[in-house]
Amino acid sequence: MFNEQQTKLVKKSFAFLVLKTNGEKMNDLEIANAIVKPFYEKLFLFDPNLAQYFNHLNDTSCIFAKYLKDIVESLGAADIIDPLVQLSKRHIIYAKEGQFSITLIHFDLIEKALITTLLNTLQERGYQSNIDLAEIKAAWHVVFEAISDTMKKVIFQQ
Repeated sequence: MFNEQQTKLVKKSFAFLVLKTNGEKMNDLEIANAIVKPFYEKLFLFDPNLAQYFNHLNDTSCIFAKYLKDIVESLGAADIIDPLVQLSKRHIIYAKEGQFSITLIHFDLIEKALITTLLNTLQERGYQSNIDLAEIKAAWHVVFEAISDTMKKVIFQQ
């Protein structure tokens, strides 16, 4: 599991990512365009076969942006499990409908694409902190692992 310092690093870096130049927070559509779409582009570079499952990327990006925001905001709270279970159940429905079946390998690709995108975006936006990006990357990794472990238990009923 992740500790309080890792939670703070993830929340602080995400808060920076979703901050507009005028100081306001981005809405879900803006998060989708600024962070989630570049994440999917990176994911499709890692596995081009995945692109065929995302015919409605604008909708999917907005949905994922909301889940990402909700999960990050819930870190450290007792109710973090709820958005994870909801996201997991969505993937179960996708599999039952024959749309897409997530596998264990996908979790590794998603983590790689997401963390790479987040760190690249932090650098592009000139993130200034006394914390090294390697520490932020490590914190996101630990948090992602905890999140994916929870989701795997729901999806694969382990």
